[in-house]
Amino acid sequence: MQHKKFIYFILLIFLLVGCNDETSNETTFNDEGNSGTTSWAFEFVNYNGISYELTNTEVSENNVGEKIGEV
Repeated sequence: MQHKKFIYFILLIFLLVGCNDETSNETTFNDEGNSGTTSWAFEFVNYNGISYELTNTEVSENNVGEKIGEV
């Protein structure tokens, strides 16, 4: 009976390790041009020191100002 519990425990560990998805990290570049690997909770744009979250929310033309750049 103890051997069954040990085998189930080892299988559980392999299952949890196999579910680890480190390949989803994206390579980014900092201000010095050095690359690094970072994963963020959400996509965002930083403009003039302010972070804006990218969403799929539609905005009416009345609420759109002048173009400041491209993503």
